Amino acid sequence: MDNAREFKSPKLEGACSIHGITPKWRPIGRKHYGGHIERLIGTMMTSHVQFLPGTTMSNVIARGKIESEKDAVLTISEFTKWFAGEVEIYNYKEHSALRCPPSEMWEKSFTSPTGLITQPTIITDPFKFRLDFMPEKRRQIHPVGVKLFLRKYWSPELKNLIGMRNVVIKYDPYALYTVWARVGKEYIELHFSDLTHEDFSYEEYLIEGATKRLSKPRTMRPGTVLIRDKNEEIVEEAKKTTKKSKKNEQAIKAYAKHTLNQHFGSQKISIGNPSSDIDFSKAPDIYEIEDE
Repeated sequence: MDNAREFKSPKLEGACSIHGITPKWRPIGRKHYGGHIERLIGTMMTSHVQFLPGTTMSNVIARGKIESEKDAVLTISEFTKWFAGEVEIYNYKEHSALRCPPSEMWEKSFTSPTGLITQPTIITDPFKFRLDFMPEKRRQIHPVGVKLFLRKYWSPELKNLIGMRNVVIKYDPYALYTVWARVGKEYIELHFSDLTHEDFSYEEYLIEGATKRLSKPRTMRPGTVLIRDKNEEIVEEAKKTTKKSKKNEQAIKAYAKHTLNQHFGSQKISIGNPSSDIDFSKAPDIYEIEDE
C-alpha cells in the first residue's frame, strides 16, 4: 500500500490484526514499487472515467469549457456500480503486456506445473470480514437505541446493553438503513427505529445536514443587535486612539532624530567678560588722517 493516511489508520490496522494480515507499505520515495497500480489507475481514468458526463478531466486546461457540475448525472452509488462493472470488463479482456486476460494470469499464478490448483486462504465468514473493514463510529446505547446519522437504530438484543458506552458501530456508506453494533466478537444488526424512514447513503446524509444548516433562519433580537453595534463602535474608537498615539510617538522620534542631526547640544557657550581697564566715561580720542 502507499503511505496515504487512510492506509495507516488505527481502524485499518486493527482490522488487519483481527484477521492475521500484516500491512506492508511502499518505501517512501520509491514510486516504482506501485508502478503497476499507478498504470492501472491511469488506464481507467484516461480510457473510461474521463469519458463520463461531468468529468473534471486531469487538470483545468484539459477540462476547458466543460461544465462538470452541470453535466454530471451519476451519484456516488451509481458511479461505484459502474466502476465495478468496468473493472470486471478489464479483468476478462486481453491485456497488451500480459498477452492474456488478467483473470487468466491470476489462475496461472495459483496453478502448479503439474496442474494442481492451490487457492489463496479462504475467508470462512466473508460478511464478518467485510464488516471488520467497514467505517465505524463509537456510540452509547440509550433506552431508545443508538443515535447515529440523525436517526435512531434499535434491536431487541439491545435491551440488556442499555447504558453501555463507547460501542463500535459499523456502517455501510452506501446503505445506512442497517448498522451493526460490535459487542465482544459478535455483531448485532440494528435497523431504523422509525420504519417509515427510507434507506439513504452517507452522501445523502451529508447533503441533508448541509441543507438544514443553510435553511436555518439567522435572526437576532433587537437588544443583541444594539450590543453588536456598540461593540463595533468600541473597536473603531480604539483604532482611532491607537492611530493617534502612534502618530504622536512617531513625531517625537522624528523631532529627536532631527535635533541630533543638527548637532544641537545641551552645553552652554561662555562669553568672556570685557576688559576692566577701559573707561567708557571719557570722550574718545580723535586722530587726524593725512590724505595721500
